[in-house]
This record gives sequence, structure tokens and C-alpha cells, in this order.
Amino acid sequence: MIAAIALSISANCQSPLLMSYQSVIRNSSGDLINNGNVGFRISILQGSVTGSAVYAETHSVTTNSNGLATLNIGGGTPSLGSILGINWESGPYFIKTETDPTGGTNYTLSGTSQLLSVPYALYAAKSGDNYWKPHANGIQYTAGRIGVGKAPHSNVPISVLQENSGIGQAVFEGLSNDTWQACISFQNNPINSRYSFVIAGPSCTVLTPGNFGIWNHNKSNWFLITDKMTNNIGIGSPSLNTTRPKASLDVYSGDIAIEEIGKGIIMKSSNGQCWRVTIDNNGNFVNSPITCP
Repeated sequence: MIAAIALSISANCQSPLLMSYQSVIRNSSGDLINNGNVGFRISILQGSVTGSAVYAETHSVTTNSNGLATLNIGGGTPSLGSILGINWESGPYFIKTETDPTGGTNYTLSGTSQLLSVPYALYAAKSGDNYWKPHANGIQYTAGRIGVGKAPHSNVPISVLQENSGIGQAVFEGLSNDTWQACISFQNNPINSRYSFVIAGPSCTVLTPGNFGIWNHNKSNWFLITDKMTNNIGIGSPSLNTTRPKASLDVYSGDIAIEEIGKGIIMKSSNGQCWRVTIDNNGNFVNSPITCP
């Protein structure tokens, strides 16, 4: 039987899900196991010293010249569950240590003790309102939902509100110094429904810096592209290396369909009169004077 006569557990600041464990190991005769290989099985029990294990892992550790074994709980080979999946709020939790002095897996119980401060440190690092401290105009976290500038909406993962933004302020700012694009993608199906909303960056070689576009990944063309210098809009550009839209509305391919009867194209003549151009049942253009919109 192995007796653990010293125990020290502390949170590892560099990796919050690791706990440093140290134990002095003796054999059944009470002699220190110096510079020997020892097998460990560490279990996290929930509720009591006889509670169910929610996590377990194994280690193979070499003791030092004083019989001291050191390991990191959370850094072993998992044999049950995941340490990331432990809900530290649902304690108390206990650590159960089993050892094999020959370095194998014929484990015998060394001891069980309650975890006190460590779980709370881990819980504070990853759960509840401790993700962020609530602030009237800052970030709030509630039940898996995030609110920025407002309380989280119960049906929306991220809710953002910017009041009195004023000139030069925005609800969201994304910066990129890459050579292609800074983009935001919204997608339901990564193959058939993927678009990128693109604002060209200062080093962009595809769009003139400052232009805006919607790139259709499925069709490999610009669904929409704008020109910041002329305010022209292009639709359906067939390639990335597109030229600027040549008119206020430039349709690169496809038709413009006007289906509703009585609707058409409105143009203003040089004398200030506005005309609606429609078509009759024989395909002839009809010009009708209207009040300018």
C-alpha cells in the first residue's frame, strides 16, 4: 500500500484548467520510493467522498530523490469525461488518488480529500457572471447570451446597442491589414448560401480601397459592388478582378425585369418634366408624363 503523506494543490495561473498536485510516496513498508516510477489515477468525485466520478485521468510519474511525485491534474490521459465539462458550480467536489508503486495500472487507494478553493478559482475563470463584470454601457453575460450596451436578448446569441453614436462612431468596427479583404460573412449553408460583405482595406489589390461589395462564394461573382469615388453600383460582376461600375447602375450580366403593370423607368427631360416609360401589349414603348418623385 502506498501512503501519501503530503498533499498540495494549487491553481495553475498560466492554464486555469490545470491543478498542481504533489504527494510524497511510500511503499507498504513505509519506505520512500525515491527516483521510482509510480502510476497514478486521479478521479474527481461529485457530492461526497463516495460520490460518482465525473472525471478521471491517469499519469505515469517519476518521484524525486525525496520520494516526491509532482503532476498536473488536467494534464494526464483522460479515462472518464473531460475536465472542461466539469460544472464547478455544482459542487462540492472531492479528489480521489489511487497509485501503483510499480508504475503500472494495479491501483490502490491512497486517499480522498475535498477540493475547496481550487474549484472556485476555476469556476470564476469560466462561468456565471464572472466572464465579464456587468457595466451599464459595457458587456453583460446571462445564460449563454451576450449583450453589448444592453441586456442580452433571450433569443439572440449577441445583442448590440450603441446609443447616441454620433459622427465617427459605429456599432461595430473591424480592422484588417491583409492584402485581400476585411470581410464579414453570414452563412446558413457553407456550400450553397455563403456571402462575404467586403470593405476593401488600404492594401487591397482586388477592390479600390474603401469600396464595398458582396461576394457570392457559390457563384464566384460579385453579387453587388460599389465605387466610393462615383457612387456607381455594379451587379453580377463575373470575376474578382472587376473594373469599376461604368454607370450609376451597371448590370454586368442578366436582365432587368419589371413585372408590375404600369411600372417602368422614370426619367426627367431637360425641361424638368418627368416621364414614365412603360410598354404596351404589342411591345411598343409608351411615354407618360408624371409628377416627378
